[in-house]
Amino acid sequence: MNVPFQGMYQGETLECFIDRHVRPNNEFLQRCSHIIDRVVRTIHRHSKYSVSQVIKGGSLGKGTGVKGHSDVDLLVVLNDFKTVDELASQMDNILNDFSDYLRACDGIRIEGRTPYTLQFQMMCDSGNDWHDVDLLPIIDVWSTWLFGLAGGPTKAYKEMVKKPHLRKYYAKCLCKLQIEFVKSRPCRVKDLIRLIKYWNKTEGIGMSSYCLELIVMCVWQRNDFCQNFTMRTMLMEVVNQLIDINNIAVCWDQNYTAHKYTHNLNKKPPYILDPANPFHDLVPGTQFDWMHFHNNFSHIQEHARTLKMLLSGVPETWDWYRKWFVVICCCVFLCLLVIRFRRIFNFVFISIGKSYLEIMKSLVDFIISATETQVTHSISSKKVDVEELVPLEDQPKDSRYKLKLGIAALIGMCFFELAYNTYTVTTNAMKLGRLCSVLGRRYVIRRIKHIFLPFRK
Repeated sequence: MNVPFQGMYQGETLECFIDRHVRPNNEFLQRCSHIIDRVVRTIHRHSKYSVSQVIKGGSLGKGTGVKGHSDVDLLVVLNDFKTVDELASQMDNILNDFSDYLRACDGIRIEGRTPYTLQFQMMCDSGNDWHDVDLLPIIDVWSTWLFGLAGGPTKAYKEMVKKPHLRKYYAKCLCKLQIEFVKSRPCRVKDLIRLIKYWNKTEGIGMSSYCLELIVMCVWQRNDFCQNFTMRTMLMEVVNQLIDINNIAVCWDQNYTAHKYTHNLNKKPPYILDPANPFHDLVPGTQFDWMHFHNNFSHIQEHARTLKMLLSGVPETWDWYRKWFVVICCCVFLCLLVIRFRRIFNFVFISIGKSYLEIMKSLVDFIISATETQVTHSISSKKVDVEELVPLEDQPKDSRYKLKLGIAALIGMCFFELAYNTYTVTTNAMKLGRLCSVLGRRYVIRRIKHIFLPFRK
């Protein structure tokens, strides 16, 4: 079948496919959360090191995990080291200590290690599934406590310029900014990330997950951060960006000024700068320190063109159509009810209309009576004969009197206009609405004239 993704049904929308086959279900997420919490508690109990906090990263920590292809990174923030130089010098000992410590725990088996991480597996509660976990010892280089003296990321970037040999250690310590950058995005954007990551995994494209995440977020940002975008349309734009990957230029100014680094280092497309680390270019085939291999992107472009062609046969989402269909069906159903039980509806409308009319009349009478009391008080306080009063237009208008009179007129007119528009459902209701509107206008005008009468010569 000509479908864009493995496991997708013919004629299935992308939203349905994501719900069914791509997004992890709640049971899986809860199970993973329980496992991670157990590992975190175990790490905090390490007797040799003072653990400040354990940050959950990876695709599960950022909320972009794909069913069956999710990973977990645990950033262990240590209080025992103040600088990255100390951390780097003791990294081998730290990883060995945590390896020996976790090896003695039940349900954990050590898989290996890199110069910066410890890789192990954690057994699921069922006893059949094992989850891959990467442990990264780091220190806090992002905080700006003590009135900014700690420096935060800005100080870390300056140190990375001075000490290129420690950039990878700094990069691991700045992973927290990566997690926050992706984790704050809307759920619909994360679903699009899951979909493109699933395609990357099943088709063997070979791009890094974080690189795809940044490309998707860049395309979404170019569309003015639209919240209710159509999945197929936005995915098509992401694919077009992959086809034109030779000219891609992605960067953010969230933690640093991107122009400063791109200009000083004469950076030209293609490049995808890590928003947490300006020295990390995520374009496939680039080194960590800005030196390009100028890799051939034909493999990525070929698969992207194939995906674009297959996406043309995928139907658009039916979410909005279903909503409009339900609204139309409800309107038709109500019309049929009115036609079938028009006498009952007429009686109900007339009864409600009369009740509202009486209530509003009472309210108008109350406001106007208060206005009459104010006018009477004003006249009696002046002690002037009514016959000697000048015309109304020459009288100074009291602000409270104008406010009460305006409220009375506004309430009356709004109510009777609403009655006129509401009782047009059936013939009898329309006649009642017109009658209420006419009577209401006459009633309000008559009461207002009654107030103005003492001012006339």
